[in-house]
Amino acid sequence: MLLISVRLFSQFAPVVYDRQLDSAGWVNLRNAIISVESGGDSTVVNGSSVGVLQITPVYVAEANRVLGVEKYCLDDRLSVSKSVEMFEVVQGAWNKERDLTKAIRLHNPRAGRGYYRMIIGKMTSKVEEVRVE
Repeated sequence: MLLISVRLFSQFAPVVYDRQLDSAGWVNLRNAIISVESGGDSTVVNGSSVGVLQITPVYVAEANRVLGVEKYCLDDRLSVSKSVEMFEVVQGAWNKERDLTKAIRLHNPRAGRGYYRMIIGKMTSKVEEVRVE
């Protein structure tokens, strides 16, 4: 069961969501973020952001810090599976409850309402599933 309801108000009012995601909703969120960030292209580079999830060097460092070992390197951002692993490590450390808004904010702290709306739009439309191998 996907626990998302979207109520979009004027640009000055808050966007309200049911917050906690089940497993299917979590995968849907991850795929929506991938769709918005890179269109599923693992070779996309935008400044220091790289890969399907547009992982930054700070994100790689945080995943390694959470794990307590240097498991990931910057080149791992080009790997879909390793990018997803890093996403799960960071989210698992700081968003155990799988809160939708918190997940989006953790992934892209500078995102505005438009980014949130794009993610929710992708979640509520048919988004192609990203294979994680």
